[in-house]
Amino acid sequence: MVSYADVQSVYRSEKAGIELQKIDDCFYYDAFGLLEKIADEHREYIKKLVEEIFERRRNKIVLAALRSGHKEPANMVPAEKIFYARIMKDINEYRDILSGPDKTREEKTSAANTVLEKIRVRFLTQFPSIIGPDMVHYGPFKEGDMADIPIDNAKILIENEAAEEA
Repeated sequence: MVSYADVQSVYRSEKAGIELQKIDDCFYYDAFGLLEKIADEHREYIKKLVEEIFERRRNKIVLAALRSGHKEPANMVPAEKIFYARIMKDINEYRDILSGPDKTREEKTSAANTVLEKIRVRFLTQFPSIIGPDMVHYGPFKEGDMADIPIDNAKILIENEAAEEA
């Protein structure tokens, strides 16, 4: 569980640093757990700090993805790794426009006609909700939870040892 001091410390380090700072994989989950337990007069301030941390980290991830040729940013939590992978997939698909209009049109038609494949996974750690390629929210998940999620999301979770195929 994170404390008020932990949230402030993460906020200060994210604000001061250009790169993503190291945070616990369950930071967001734990921070919202803290919000449920804290007195009303402090809740809004802590919520703003957590939202600011989230926005700063999101912006750093997006900027890193836009810098072509750069490697994946260090210190991402599992949900951010999924976000980064999806951004990179979209950026690469966007770059494919340069391959010609016929190829892009065929790929879009094919993608629209594809049924979203899902697989069952078991979560090895707590994990916040994720958004699938179908724009559906899945989760949040607790350690040991089983869920049918899109295969693209599952592959990333499995690679990052946040889940295993059930």
